Amino acid sequence: MKAKIWLDNLPIIILILVFALIQFSQPLIIGADGFLHGRLSLFIADNGFLKILPQAYFSWFNTNRFSDKDFFYHLYLIPFIKLWGYMLGTKIGAFFAVSLLGI
Repeated sequence: MKAKIWLDNLPIIILILVFALIQFSQPLIIGADGFLHGRLSLFIADNGFLKILPQAYFSWFNTNRFSDKDFFYHLYLIPFIKLWGYMLGTKIGAFFAVSLLGI
């Protein structure tokens, strides 16, 4: 019976191991979006919720029209960043998010 459960979950386990291999194969965050999500999470943690994004000089997000479409993901990343720092926390948070979505 236990062997059947193992075999049924083997593709998921392999997929999670592949996610870990990809995410932790290099010390930096993979892709430009990861840096954005990590920095916005850190910014929200340190300064509170965003109403404007002054760093976007030539965008309408520079005014009172800012909308964070990944708001809940940024909130989700905050504990990981606070526990393990910006770079590693963002990588660990992304790994767990992808693993949960893979299951």
